[in-house]
Amino acid sequence: MGERGQAISEKIQKAALITGASRGLGLALGEQLLKEGWRLIIDGRGGTALAAAYQKLALFGKVQAIPGDVTDPAHREELAVTAAQLGGLDLLVNNAGMLGPSPQPEKLDYIQKGRRGLSPLGDRHPFGAC
Repeated sequence: MGERGQAISEKIQKAALITGASRGLGLALGEQLLKEGWRLIIDGRGGTALAAAYQKLALFGKVQAIPGDVTDPAHREELAVTAAQLGGLDLLVNNAGMLGPSPQPEKLDYIQKGRRGLSPLGDRHPFGAC
Protein backbone atom coordinates (compact mmCIF):
# COMPACT_ATOMS: atom_id res chain seq x y z
CA MET A 1 0.00 0.00 0.00
CA GLY A 2 1.37 3.40 -0.93
CA GLU A 3 1.52 6.53 1.19
CA ARG A 4 -1.82 7.73 -0.12
CA GLY A 5 -3.57 4.49 0.93
CA GLN A 6 -2.02 4.67 4.37
CA ALA A 7 -3.18 8.24 4.89
CA ILE A 8 -6.75 7.30 3.96
CA SER A 9 -6.86 4.27 6.28
CA GLU A 10 -5.52 6.29 9.21
CA LYS A 11 -8.48 8.67 8.96
CA ILE A 12 -11.06 5.89 9.35
CA GLN A 13 -12.31 5.84 12.93
CA LYS A 14 -12.54 2.44 14.55
CA ALA A 15 -15.60 1.49 16.59
CA ALA A 16 -15.80 -0.51 19.80
CA LEU A 17 -18.53 -1.85 22.05
CA ILE A 18 -17.66 -2.11 25.72
CA THR A 19 -20.16 -3.89 27.94
CA GLY A 20 -20.05 -3.14 31.65
CA ALA A 21 -18.51 0.26 30.99
CA SER A 22 -20.01 2.16 33.93
CA ARG A 23 -16.88 1.91 36.06
CA GLY A 24 -13.58 0.13 36.56
CA LEU A 25 -11.86 -1.57 33.66
CA GLY A 26 -14.62 -0.82 31.15
CA LEU A 27 -14.62 2.88 31.94
CA ALA A 28 -10.82 3.16 31.92
CA LEU A 29 -10.53 1.29 28.62
CA GLY A 30 -13.25 3.44 27.08
CA GLU A 31 -11.43 6.61 28.05
CA GLN A 32 -8.18 5.38 26.53
CA LEU A 33 -9.83 4.27 23.28
CA LEU A 34 -11.58 7.62 22.91
CA LYS A 35 -8.29 9.44 23.43
CA GLU A 36 -6.92 7.35 20.55
CA GLY A 37 -9.79 8.41 18.28
CA TRP A 38 -12.16 5.45 18.56
CA ARG A 39 -15.95 5.74 18.54
CA LEU A 40 -17.65 3.88 21.39
CA ILE A 41 -20.86 2.19 22.31
CA ILE A 42 -21.03 1.54 26.05
CA ASP A 43 -23.58 -0.28 28.12
CA GLY A 44 -24.29 -1.06 31.74
CA ARG A 45 -27.16 -2.23 33.91
CA GLY A 46 -27.23 0.82 36.17
CA GLY A 47 -28.70 3.77 34.30
CA THR A 48 -27.39 6.37 36.74
CA ALA A 49 -23.85 4.99 36.75
CA LEU A 50 -23.91 4.64 32.96
CA ALA A 51 -25.07 8.26 32.57
CA ALA A 52 -22.17 9.42 34.75
CA ALA A 53 -19.74 7.34 32.69
CA TYR A 54 -21.18 8.81 29.51
CA GLN A 55 -20.70 12.36 30.82
CA LYS A 56 -17.07 11.63 31.60
CA LEU A 57 -16.31 9.80 28.34
CA ALA A 58 -18.09 12.31 26.10
CA LEU A 59 -15.36 14.80 26.99
CA PHE A 60 -12.91 12.67 25.00
CA GLY A 61 -14.85 11.73 21.87
CA LYS A 62 -17.90 10.15 20.27
CA VAL A 63 -19.72 7.78 22.59
CA GLN A 64 -23.21 6.30 22.73
CA ALA A 65 -24.55 4.90 26.00
CA ILE A 66 -27.25 2.24 25.96
CA PRO A 67 -28.49 1.13 29.39
CA GLY A 68 -29.49 -2.49 29.77
CA ASP A 69 -28.52 -6.01 30.69
CA VAL A 70 -26.62 -8.14 28.16
CA THR A 71 -28.63 -11.18 29.26
CA ASP A 72 -31.73 -9.50 27.75
CA PRO A 73 -32.13 -10.46 24.05
CA ALA A 74 -33.86 -7.15 23.26
CA HIS A 75 -30.92 -5.21 24.71
CA ARG A 76 -28.42 -7.28 22.71
CA GLU A 77 -30.45 -6.55 19.58
CA GLU A 78 -30.32 -2.82 20.34
CA LEU A 79 -26.54 -3.03 20.73
CA ALA A 80 -26.25 -4.90 17.42
CA VAL A 81 -28.40 -2.36 15.57
CA THR A 82 -26.37 0.52 17.00
CA ALA A 83 -23.12 -1.19 16.00
CA ALA A 84 -24.44 -1.72 12.47
CA GLN A 85 -25.28 1.98 12.26
CA LEU A 86 -21.61 2.72 12.96
CA GLY A 87 -20.60 0.43 10.11
CA GLY A 88 -19.76 -2.53 12.35
CA LEU A 89 -17.31 -3.08 15.18
CA ASP A 90 -13.55 -3.34 15.21
CA LEU A 91 -13.47 -4.36 18.87
CA LEU A 92 -15.86 -6.02 21.33
CA VAL A 93 -14.95 -5.92 25.01
CA ASN A 94 -17.32 -8.19 26.93
CA ASN A 95 -16.69 -6.75 30.38
CA ALA A 96 -20.21 -7.26 31.75
CA GLY A 97 -20.71 -9.69 34.56
CA MET A 98 -21.30 -10.27 38.21
CA LEU A 99 -18.28 -11.05 40.31
CA GLY A 100 -20.09 -10.99 43.62
CA PRO A 101 -20.52 -8.44 46.38
CA SER A 102 -18.99 -5.03 46.04
CA PRO A 103 -16.59 -4.21 47.49
CA GLN A 104 -15.07 -7.66 47.14
CA PRO A 105 -14.18 -9.63 50.28
CA GLU A 106 -10.51 -10.09 51.09
CA LYS A 107 -8.82 -12.98 49.25
CA LEU A 108 -8.41 -14.86 52.51
CA ASP A 109 -12.20 -14.82 52.99
CA TYR A 110 -12.59 -16.50 49.58
CA ILE A 111 -10.06 -19.15 50.49
CA GLN A 112 -11.64 -19.89 53.87
CA LYS A 113 -15.29 -19.76 52.72
CA GLY A 114 -14.93 -20.86 49.10
CA ARG A 115 -15.97 -24.44 49.68
CA ARG A 116 -18.82 -23.51 52.02
CA GLY A 117 -20.98 -21.72 49.50
CA LEU A 118 -19.21 -18.51 48.54
CA SER A 119 -18.19 -20.04 45.21
CA PRO A 120 -20.64 -22.00 43.06
CA LEU A 121 -17.59 -23.83 41.65
CA GLY A 122 -16.84 -25.63 44.90
CA ASP A 123 -13.54 -27.53 44.60
CA ARG A 124 -12.91 -25.97 41.16
CA HIS A 125 -12.81 -22.50 42.72
CA PRO A 126 -9.65 -20.67 41.50
CA PHE A 127 -8.48 -20.02 45.04
CA GLY A 128 -9.08 -23.67 46.00
CA ALA A 129 -5.56 -24.46 44.85
CA CYS A 130 -4.04 -22.10 47.44
